[in-house]
Amino acid sequence: MLQYRNLDWSGMAHILGLVTPTYLSTVTYGLIGTGRVELTPRLVTDFAALLGLDARELAG
Repeated sequence: MLQYRNLDWSGMAHILGLVTPTYLSTVTYGLIGTGRVELTPRLVTDFAALLGLDARELAG
């Protein structure tokens, strides 16, 4: 989904830091994306806000 918005890990970290109160390192977002770090409900909400989706839809 991020590729459709032309975002890589560093772009996503930058935009999430601007749009949401959450700021994590680029590496952490990469680990989340590859499934090595657990995705928390807060991050689901942040990703949903960034992607323009409802958090419940994204969680499903």
